[in-house]
Amino acid sequence: SPYLYGKRPVVCHSTSNKRICPTGFECTPSQNGGGQRLCCSTPENHAPECVAGFGYLDPSTGRNQICDPTLETCPLGYRCKRSTLANTHVCCSLPLDNRYDGYCPPGQIPLVNSGQQLQQEDFIIPTNCHQVLNPCPSNNLIGPPYQCIYSTEKQDSFCCASAAHNHQRFGNYFNNIAAVAAFPSRAALQASQVAAAQQQQLQQAQQLSSAVQGCGGGDGLENNDSLMAQQIAAANQMLQLQQQQQNGGQQQYPQFNFQYSTQNNGTLNSSTSIINNGGGIGKCPSNMINIGGLCKRMFFIGQPGCETDQQCTARSNGTVCTRGYCACPPPLLIHESRCVLQCPEAMLTIAGRCYDLGSIVFMDSVDNRENGTIGGFCLASVVPEEQCNVKNAYCSEKSLTCQCTPGYELRIDDINNRTEKGICMEVEGSRFQGNVSSKRLFDFAHDEEIEEQIENEEKIFFKNNKNNDAPPTTFFEIEFLNDLVEGEEDLNNLTSSGGDDEKQKLLDLLKVVEKDEETLKQQKQKKKQQQKHLQQQKQQQQQQNNKNSTEKTKYDEKQVLFQSDD
Repeated sequence: SPYLYGKRPVVCHSTSNKRICPTGFECTPSQNGGGQRLCCSTPENHAPECVAGFGYLDPSTGRNQICDPTLETCPLGYRCKRSTLANTHVCCSLPLDNRYDGYCPPGQIPLVNSGQQLQQEDFIIPTNCHQVLNPCPSNNLIGPPYQCIYSTEKQDSFCCASAAHNHQRFGNYFNNIAAVAAFPSRAALQASQVAAAQQQQLQQAQQLSSAVQGCGGGDGLENNDSLMAQQIAAANQMLQLQQQQQNGGQQQYPQFNFQYSTQNNGTLNSSTSIINNGGGIGKCPSNMINIGGLCKRMFFIGQPGCETDQQCTARSNGTVCTRGYCACPPPLLIHESRCVLQCPEAMLTIAGRCYDLGSIVFMDSVDNRENGTIGGFCLASVVPEEQCNVKNAYCSEKSLTCQCTPGYELRIDDINNRTEKGICMEVEGSRFQGNVSSKRLFDFAHDEEIEEQIENEEKIFFKNNKNNDAPPTTFFEIEFLNDLVEGEEDLNNLTSSGGDDEKQKLLDLLKVVEKDEETLKQQKQKKKQQQKHLQQQKQQQQQQNNKNSTEKTKYDEKQVLFQSDD
């Protein structure tokens, strides 16, 4: 079978070293002809694959789990189906809706808004995200945190998480569409059936044929998608907790004398210990762990809110609680909410995580910058404040590099100095200051609408009763368009009374007016300078184009003369 990446066979060359293909694959001529060569599995690595869907990996062997179609031995979310090898069946995933392909890396599915009822043909486009302006929800109760990941296929960023634990991201979509399998539950097998099934699987594994079917046999399993099916098996077990959340978020547990708390760490508060009706120690809900007689919420890698390492290791072995975040200790890497020693084949290690090639926009300058500096790769940390060494910077989901937060601009003395961090300076009057916006960064280029907007924002002006061109003689002669002082009668009353409190208030208002007017002048002056700079750049570019055109014309004339001489 071929090695697939992004649902396409990996092409290799006959003159290339075999190590271009992943372990267990070699460069083999394609059966479709055309002179192409593909990375195909070696004879000793041939294994039964699913004709459709994804196979369930047996944790003990690392290969697709062999099954008997007469016995229901496959995990939840799988069925025993025929494989690419004769007389062999494997556990294959149920059919999934492929309309969400391309939004997230293989093995992950996007977050969609489930707030509305869906008809059978309805399709909700996943909402886009931004690390700062529109971040993904990180406090997911029943699954790993959503991560904002860029999709080169969709040319935008989306909230993605592992398919195993985040079945809720589709809301009622699977439940309302009859054509899409929603992982129905089945009764558990008897212990004798399980033992018999395991013995049968062992015998089948020993009798597997080593015949080579080449890259043309079967549809081929997408290797970096194979873990997805194994993860989906746990989805059905999470449905009950999901329904509890949708019904109010405060599920009562009759056998316990406590109720769910809204604290960030998800502690189940109790006036006494966690004791069931029988007097013994009770069990915590499935998403919590008993720590010191209290049910504490468990957290996935990258989620904030942990207080102890136990809340992290209960979800993923080897994880620790660092500054309130569950993380992998160095030198382990993060891959699909797990800690691994190295990333899978055809994936890159950046900022302590394993990334798919289709989710990164590579910047030319990244090789010339230190990690953690502006333009360099982000540091390996799940704590957002530790991903960049520059204040007011963030880790971009598109390039995985440190960039200035919206509302700030870069100041750097020597761009060629790879160790210089750079400074993110606040842009005065930026629309991104003080609020969260879905709009992208403002490029400060000349825009007539922006100039008009600035003119309209000048709501306060001075007026002198005797001479409109002269400045006001006293603070009593200030008028405000925004109805701070209305009518000549109110103004005269203020003037005649002349109280100290009223005078002080007007003095304070005068200072605010003067400051606002000066700020507006500076903004207009700065925009004019930027407009002038852009105009100069255009002129220089035009001059360079004219120069290149002249040189090309001269060169063409010389070529014509040279050919004439010949």
